[in-house]
Amino acid sequence: MFKKMNKKLKNFIFINIGVMGLALSFSFFLSPFGLVTGGIGGIAINVINILDRFGIEISESYHTIIESVIMMSINVILLILAFFLIGKEFFFKTLYCAVAYPIYTFLFGELAALVKFKELLPIDGSNIGGMLIIVLFSALLSGVSIGIAIKYGASTGGIDIIEKIMLKYFNVPYSVTLFVCDGITIIIASILSKNLLQICYGAIYMWLMGKLIDSVVFGGFRS
Repeated sequence: MFKKMNKKLKNFIFINIGVMGLALSFSFFLSPFGLVTGGIGGIAINVINILDRFGIEISESYHTIIESVIMMSINVILLILAFFLIGKEFFFKTLYCAVAYPIYTFLFGELAALVKFKELLPIDGSNIGGMLIIVLFSALLSGVSIGIAIKYGASTGGIDIIEKIMLKYFNVPYSVTLFVCDGITIIIASILSKNLLQICYGAIYMWLMGKLIDSVVFGGFRS
């Protein structure tokens, strides 16, 4: 009994570490520098940029709140779909992470603003070398974090749910759904910013993150 409880506690701790690492990557590196690399975080950034295009300006102090609300809303919709289309077991495994991720994102976003983290990294969009460092570091942190969460029996929600639905009903592999969903998000970001480098950054991020997830979950085995 105690062994079973210890295992559940261990899983819970490592799942939280994974979700926190993913949120840290988004709040400290991707969001402040406007990098869209797919996922619901990328969708949130695109929504804010689209609102800005229509003259609805959102101050930086409200960015973390709006991003968290958008991500939470998307996750709620996807969780409802998961409950009816995939089943209760997957739903409950994913529920915690899907809700915890936007909350951690908000908290880390507030922390990054409080310590003025972006000012500590004097990098802008024209600094290609600096932006590549941000992309590589955030991909490293995100890949390892997602790998930890998956290894200990959780899903981080978001695109993971769409992947599961597409595999179950249309036999579409996870990788295909991932590249299509994230690819569309990255292309939209590139159009909005009128910067093709967004696509390059996104491709590097997706490739490296995928490799790291494989390494953590499968020990190098490609599934």
